[in-house]
Amino acid sequence: MNRYTKQIGHKPMIIAAGILFLAYPFLIQLFVEDTTFLLTMGFDICRFAALACSWNVIGGFGRQISWTHSAFLGIGAYTSMLMFMCLNTSPWIGMLAGMLVAGVLALLIGAPTFKLNGVFFSLATIATCQIVRLLLLNYDKFTGGASGLIPPYQEGTHLWAMKFDSGPMYYYLMFLCMVACQVVMILVDRSRLGYYLKAISNDQIAAESLGIKSHHVKMKALVISAMMASAVGTIFAFKNRFIEPDTMVSHDLSLRIGVTVILGGIATIWGPIIGAVVLVPVLQITYAYGQNFFNAGLSQILYGMILILLVIFLPNGLLSLKDKFAKQPGEKRNGDGGELPAGPAEHTRKAVQKDGTQ
Repeated sequence: MNRYTKQIGHKPMIIAAGILFLAYPFLIQLFVEDTTFLLTMGFDICRFAALACSWNVIGGFGRQISWTHSAFLGIGAYTSMLMFMCLNTSPWIGMLAGMLVAGVLALLIGAPTFKLNGVFFSLATIATCQIVRLLLLNYDKFTGGASGLIPPYQEGTHLWAMKFDSGPMYYYLMFLCMVACQVVMILVDRSRLGYYLKAISNDQIAAESLGIKSHHVKMKALVISAMMASAVGTIFAFKNRFIEPDTMVSHDLSLRIGVTVILGGIATIWGPIIGAVVLVPVLQITYAYGQNFFNAGLSQILYGMILILLVIFLPNGLLSLKDKFAKQPGEKRNGDGGELPAGPAEHTRKAVQKDGTQ
């Protein structure tokens, strides 16, 4: 049984998880009268899961650690919001435009930075995120600057304007976005692009010697990843009906997106969702009920502790626990699917098979 089958093949668990996500807004009504906090938490779980799926395409499969995904999120939010406020364009159309702009930004980022290797690429993405944030802050006549943007108030539900009176509607909209991002991530994982990314992440020099154009492959992955994050930004912006640079485009948000994947299991299929299901409730509950502890805030202390413990005890994420418990004496497993990792040549062979050539 291969890695993909092991991650996808647990149909009863997948069906149960799907039913739980779909029934979540109704289940919480059985336990609390005011469901605002828990509904927002569910929305944020889906939001971070979707963002984590987008990050996993380039940061997981390609091992190109990017800390600029909040910039792609912000690009989607600002593009759709500005088109709505200035041109009276539907957010659904603005979402597509935001994805296009984010894709162009990804090309501009990837063209020079993918010539860098290792930590230098990560440092370049940090700088890019700060540049986008500063541009949004300083061009205040266009972006609203630090005051942000607030769309005109509308009463009732307007599907065209992505305006819903019901909180669960935004939850289900973000849930659908999460599912779409998950599907795209799986398609990338099983495509020729996915095999090329894994070959490059294993050994870029060996992969290039086999004919893989690593620069083009990583550029494609970054564009797909950026467009996914941009779509999430549009939904988040019109759910909050307010956006500003420090919330939408921040280094802290980019870190949390990456940490969500690393916590669940980097380069895995279900790692992004598992990471979001664990990390988001821990941070939000401790922030809501323990923010007066230790002056700095209990949520930030726990956030730091999670990172430290993760690096020490679970460097391959929570999904690696399954392999550790299932490991037989003398059996060699890696942290993802329980098999010895394939090399660049094997990944290239699979990519060629996907392409229908010999």
